[in-house]
Amino acid sequence: MVQNWDECGATMPCARTRIAWEIGMAGAYQTTGERAGQGTGAGADTGGGWINGRGDSTMILLKYHAILHDVFTAVSWWRMTPRPELTHHGTLCLTAPDNRQYLLYVQSGTPTLITPKQIYGVRAVDIWTGISRDLPDLGVVSGLARRIWGLVWQWFLRRKNKSGLPLVFVDINFTSLPMQLPFVLAILSTFFLVAGIVYFGRRKPGYSQFQHTISELGEIGSADARLVGYGLFLSVGLLLIGLAALSNGQPLRGLAACVGIGYIVAAFFPCDVGSPSSGSGRQQIHNLGGAVEYIGGAYFITQFVDSQCGLQSDMVNAGAAAIFLGAILLSVAQLPLRGLLQRIIESILFGFLLYGTACVSNG
Repeated sequence: MVQNWDECGATMPCARTRIAWEIGMAGAYQTTGERAGQGTGAGADTGGGWINGRGDSTMILLKYHAILHDVFTAVSWWRMTPRPELTHHGTLCLTAPDNRQYLLYVQSGTPTLITPKQIYGVRAVDIWTGISRDLPDLGVVSGLARRIWGLVWQWFLRRKNKSGLPLVFVDINFTSLPMQLPFVLAILSTFFLVAGIVYFGRRKPGYSQFQHTISELGEIGSADARLVGYGLFLSVGLLLIGLAALSNGQPLRGLAACVGIGYIVAAFFPCDVGSPSSGSGRQQIHNLGGAVEYIGGAYFITQFVDSQCGLQSDMVNAGAAAIFLGAILLSVAQLPLRGLLQRIIESILFGFLLYGTACVSNG
């Protein structure tokens, strides 16, 4: 038996609950009982307790053991064996022989897990309340996307575990690879756009990232107009339309579609010089595409409150308001730091896309 005495004391339910989890995670069995020093109903010190079935309201150990029971019976516990070498930071691990299920008991810190090169769905259970939460998929994505995804996954673990109480990650079963693709597409579109803005911004004489809009990279008469329009804007737009088609959550689908439409319109209808609020018919269509991106994007961001992501309404409303007000200010062609303002708006939009795909990729 591995003992884990802490501030709760050796006789308190929380300490014995932790011991019960450690016994179970070691692949062993146990009997249960809280104490016999009180609880007969004839006085606080007359004894009996759980032995004679007359425990009182202070005896809550079995409530926690019921959560342990529910977690273990949700997986193929009888087939699992302890595999502590697959994780770190004191996390205990059980795994099935075919590596299709893992059960982790997180005692402290952010856990790691060595798995085969597959995609796994993740569910977390609070051992004190029994409340379960879906977390982003855990899997192997190559290159930059893999490194960024690892950071996002660990951020989710820290965020969900902010109370400091142990969590159990259970029911880590194989899921299909297409469920991971929206996040990969969000990463690719973001990286491609940022790289393109920096690259073409350096190539365009007199261009300022703080003063000029992104559209002006491909404005009429620019030396790189076609390359920016069809190589950068169209590519980003198509990636986002693909993201929208593969996503399960309505807010995410709508947001990706609105942003994607904005970039596709910009590809086929480049702006006039300086991207004014009025001008040629082409400029008007260009502005209409921008309105779809910003106004539509702001609307769908507000829907993240009721989605699986469960964002705070203050954060969501602030993001949507910033996009809406920023879009109005962008219509002023001579606005100081117009380019910086647009990049802030785009950062909010793509930030929600990245968060949304990380959050709802399991549907």
